[in-house]
Amino acid sequence: MSEIDLSIIIVNFNTKVLLKECLSSLFKNIKNLRYEVIVVDNYSSDGSVETVEKNFPEVRLIKNKENLGFAKANNQGLALAQGKYISFLNSDTLVLSNAFKSLIKIIEKNPLIGLLGPRLQGKNGQIQISARKKFPSLLSVFVEYTFPLQQLLIRTENLHPCDFGRKAHLKDLKTAHLMGACLLAKKEVIQKVRGFDERFFLFLEETDLAQRLIRAGYQIRYTPKAKIIHLARGSIKGWPAASPYYLKSLFQYFFKYHKTQRLSLPTILFLASLLSIVFLIPAFLFLFWHPQLSAKIFQYLKDYFSILGLIFSRKVSI
Repeated sequence: MSEIDLSIIIVNFNTKVLLKECLSSLFKNIKNLRYEVIVVDNYSSDGSVETVEKNFPEVRLIKNKENLGFAKANNQGLALAQGKYISFLNSDTLVLSNAFKSLIKIIEKNPLIGLLGPRLQGKNGQIQISARKKFPSLLSVFVEYTFPLQQLLIRTENLHPCDFGRKAHLKDLKTAHLMGACLLAKKEVIQKVRGFDERFFLFLEETDLAQRLIRAGYQIRYTPKAKIIHLARGSIKGWPAASPYYLKSLFQYFFKYHKTQRLSLPTILFLASLLSIVFLIPAFLFLFWHPQLSAKIFQYLKDYFSILGLIFSRKVSI
């Protein structure tokens, strides 16, 4: 048996304050496990490396000389890891007591689990939707990018075609894929599918990993028995789905798994964004007197116009 039970891999890019809080929570709350922490820094310029070296000398630190992306950096950590189990953990998380012990206990009982995700929650305890019923499709993209439709369906428990509702997150689930803020797996299983696909620079790399694990005969599972606080304030600010990184990965995913459908992807994104803009402009005008709401709506409008600009410029297509 490996001398180390668990290797925790954290990829960091300019999240110094969050990273320090995350590491502090790890060393404070992980008990009765032999573990190591590997931080892969993607050429941060905010003093992240110096903070780790000064405050957490026990951390195994990889200092990249350029931003290699999330998937490649995780693979670097995986190559260095010595634990029987691997956790891919975001820097914007806080680990609670016994979280990893509970995850390992579950995965030990079921050798078919390829990836296991805990309950993600805000500091106020509210459950974050992290378990997905299905893999990305043209339907899921249309729902995700059509603002009124997404806002309506996310508030329903069973009608959303892609995501499980919050009540469903109160019990164990067999899922298609999971939000990648915290994932646990056996090292040998991840090695069997050769880790992350490094063509995904940022976003959907965990979705692709889940897809390949399922095809290899494994299951993707969610459990509320382990809890992690997810602050959701990492390297990408605002609405991640509007970022060029997310859209690039979305096109990469469709190119890999839906080669025919990928030709329709720009059209779906265009229609969804246009419908959202048509909905949001009157909402912005109507709520102009409310500074907070109008600012939020204005930001969404900027995001949707940005998406249209990226589509027309073809900067995110493959």
